[in-house]
Amino acid sequence: MKTLSELLNNIRPDTMLGMMPDSVFNAARARGYDWGYTHYTWYHALARHFCPGHIFEIGVLEGLSLAAMLLGCYESKAIGWDIEGYVAGSNKDAARNLARCGVADRAFIDHVDSQKKDILPYADMIHIDGDHSFTGATHDLEMAFAARIPVILFDDMFNRSTQCAEAGEGFLRRHAASIVDSEILPTATGLLVIQCKHPA
Repeated sequence: MKTLSELLNNIRPDTMLGMMPDSVFNAARARGYDWGYTHYTWYHALARHFCPGHIFEIGVLEGLSLAAMLLGCYESKAIGWDIEGYVAGSNKDAARNLARCGVADRAFIDHVDSQKKDILPYADMIHIDGDHSFTGATHDLEMAFAARIPVILFDDMFNRSTQCAEAGEGFLRRHAASIVDSEILPTATGLLVIQCKHPA
C-alpha cells in the first residue's frame, strides 16, 4: 500500500510557477525564504488528493499555502484567520496574492485570534500554522479535533525554533485511537498530515 507522500508525488507539480505568478513570492524571498516554488506544491497536491469542499486555515500570512490549495481543487472554498502578528498588514497582502492567483472569489480572510476561540466551524481540511508555542499550537489542534475535521495539516514539525514538533507529537499520542493515518511530508518546514476518523 502506498504512503500518502507516494500518492501525492504522482500528482504533485514540479513547481508552482505558471499557476502562481512569481510576484506573490517576493515578500517571502525578502525574508530569506526562497523555497516557495516547490514547498507549496505539496499543498496543491493535498488539495487535489482530498478535494475538500471547505478549507480552514489558521495563520494565513501572505496567503501562499491557501492559494496553492485552492488552485489544487477548484471546488474548494476557504476561510482564513490571521492576527497579522508576524507581518503587519499581511491580510491585505494575502488578499492581493489570492487575487493574483485568480482564487480570491473562493476565499475569505478575517482578523481573528484562534487563541481566543473555543469552537471552529466545520471544514473538510484545516491547515494550522498560527501560534507556534506548545500551548497555542496544542489549542488549535484540539479545536480542529473537537470540530471533527477529518484532515488536519499541521506545519513546522521540522522547525526546532518553535514548539510545534512537541505539540504535534503530543496530539498524535493523545488521539491515537482516532487517527487513521499520519505522515510528515518533506516540505521545507515539515508538514504533518493527520487523517482522523470520528465516531458517527
